[in-house]
Amino acid sequence: MARKSRKLTIRPLIIVAVLAAVAWGGWTVYGAVATLPSISSSLLGPPPVTQVFDANQQLIAVVGTGKANLSVPLSQMPQPLIQAVLATEDVRFYENSGFDFRSFMRSAWYDISHLSLSQGGSTITEQLANNAFLANNHQTSFKRKIQQFILSMELTHQYTKDEILEMYLNKIYFGSGAWGIGEASEVYFGTNPDKLTLAQAALLAGLPQSPSYYSPLVNPKAALTRRNEVLGNMLKYNFITQAQYNQAMNGGLQLHPNLNQGYSNYPYATDYILQQLGQIIGSDKVYQGGLKVYTTINATVQKAAQDALANEANFPSSAKDKNGLMQPEGAAVFVDQHTGGIEAIAGGREHNMALPLDRAVQSYRQPGSSIKPFLDYGPAIEYDGLTPDSLVQDTPLTIANYSPQNFDNTYLGPVTLRFALTNSINVVAVRLLDMVTIPKAVQFASQSGITIANADQDGLAIALGGMSKGVTPLEMAGGYATIANGGVYIQPHVIKQVVTDGGAYLYNASPDTHTAMQPYTDWALTSMMQSVVQEGTGTGAAIPNWPVAGKTGTTTEGKDLWFDGFTPVLTGVVWIGYDSPTPMPQGYGGIYAARVWRQIMTTALAGQTPQDFTVPPGVNITPPATQTPGTTQGASNQGIPGAQTGQTGPSSGYPTGSPSGDQGATPQPGTNTNATPGTAPGKMPPSGLPTAFQPDTTKGDEFAANNA
Repeated sequence: MARKSRKLTIRPLIIVAVLAAVAWGGWTVYGAVATLPSISSSLLGPPPVTQVFDANQQLIAVVGTGKANLSVPLSQMPQPLIQAVLATEDVRFYENSGFDFRSFMRSAWYDISHLSLSQGGSTITEQLANNAFLANNHQTSFKRKIQQFILSMELTHQYTKDEILEMYLNKIYFGSGAWGIGEASEVYFGTNPDKLTLAQAALLAGLPQSPSYYSPLVNPKAALTRRNEVLGNMLKYNFITQAQYNQAMNGGLQLHPNLNQGYSNYPYATDYILQQLGQIIGSDKVYQGGLKVYTTINATVQKAAQDALANEANFPSSAKDKNGLMQPEGAAVFVDQHTGGIEAIAGGREHNMALPLDRAVQSYRQPGSSIKPFLDYGPAIEYDGLTPDSLVQDTPLTIANYSPQNFDNTYLGPVTLRFALTNSINVVAVRLLDMVTIPKAVQFASQSGITIANADQDGLAIALGGMSKGVTPLEMAGGYATIANGGVYIQPHVIKQVVTDGGAYLYNASPDTHTAMQPYTDWALTSMMQSVVQEGTGTGAAIPNWPVAGKTGTTTEGKDLWFDGFTPVLTGVVWIGYDSPTPMPQGYGGIYAARVWRQIMTTALAGQTPQDFTVPPGVNITPPATQTPGTTQGASNQGIPGAQTGQTGPSSGYPTGSPSGDQGATPQPGTNTNATPGTAPGKMPPSGLPTAFQPDTTKGDEFAANNA
């Protein structure tokens, strides 16, 4: 009786479960049918292109090669391409009714045994239905599979097999922004579909399964393996002979990529825009088409940057390397400091290859003395109360095993901060960093968007830009834009808005914004860097009737040349150097980089009324009287009460007294009251450089580059 009772108890549960399953299935089918999209012929063609607009809402780029909206007739597709697709995606395409029962059962068994819905088992017709009508439904669900099945049946009823295959090959995504076989042939091989070889056709046929992973431009090894699988399928299904298989297998990828045709008049800018767009909305959505991307690019400034970098007269003696690239190379980034919007970005002298190195954002190079405002002078003013007229000793210096040198081994005795920065005196910069301490200086730079990696390893050499990793031109542009914007950092960005084809907003820019330094520090740096351009190493960047502030940078042997500067309306950074660091003995940032910068900035300012820099309220910094090197003439230390005036530095070479001017100030816990020679009073001595690290910048910058 107990056994019978147990059976009676279980039976209702089974009945309930079956009824629940039937109810769930019925509800799912009802939901799938009720929300089934209607078949529209407009959705079966290639997707609409994504358009990129500049700051004035003028079209500057179309994503793809320009062939994205052109349908290639099936009659113009080579037979090996069609056979490769059939062998890979749906070998019984011409036999089934849009649904392949055998494929469905095979994938269903896999899903059941693995408790997943990962296997598609989709025919070409189902894939077309999915891409055309269900592209916005990214969930793998029974409801979606039911809709896919019904739509494929309807497509088979309304269109012939050849029409379905033609629509599929013009609709499917092949990676690298290529929608449709016409665009894919152009992107990867620079040719039309009817010119494809068997090996090339097999490569393309293998891409739709996973376009990003199998892209030969991104993962050539995986692409080759996938191509060989397709060739194996073609041999298996007797589409090709053994001899044809052997010949195709022995060939390489046969790539002749062409990403530029119809792509953009501003390819480096477009590359960066698309890279940023992928980070914002996801790389899959970038190439689905129909987007309108509104950017901060100023077409006039962008063209000026490209023209200046393409002008051979702006560079040291140049020649093409083994890759056909003109060396030395260059990069430029120009930013509206008031908004953070990137108005121009160019990562090289020419853009003549697929996915070239973007030196504006991908090349980490030693910045030379262009880093001094962020690691030396800015922190000394911000944290230690110095002014442009504070005095520091320019005398030989050794700290631990590090002995920085001035450009020409000349030392001038007591000099003001303004004079030292104007003439890019190296020893003064190192003294300032040592006084501030490396951690505080690195923190100051980071507030302006500049990351100093490995600072503890590199030690005091970072004062002169001697870094094992380096910085990018984009980072430096963000930093100098911070000074140009009154000490307020606004994250550089290039995309303002992203709008769908239906008018929905996918993205609105909201860049990080914060105060990076005090107004006095900011104006002191601006004032001192005006002197750099007026009478120092940066005179080559001067623009008539416009105030210009900036800093040059030249690393040892001229391997990296920089000019970083700004006007009241625009900030720009220019870098010049070989991709593989190579000496340019007669190269100086104050000559070549400044020349490129001036050409771009002059074009950008054309037609605008000159204006002055805005002085922060309550800040009083006046240009000093002409100082004779080695004397204290003209040292007035205006702007901070209690700052030292008219005094030479102590034997250590550092500014006299504490930041408040009180020499008798009680040292804070953890400080060193018995400072050793070469260290700042009240500061712990630096640990020094590791013996193994030999910084590239010991002499560094161009004390007299403006006269070179």
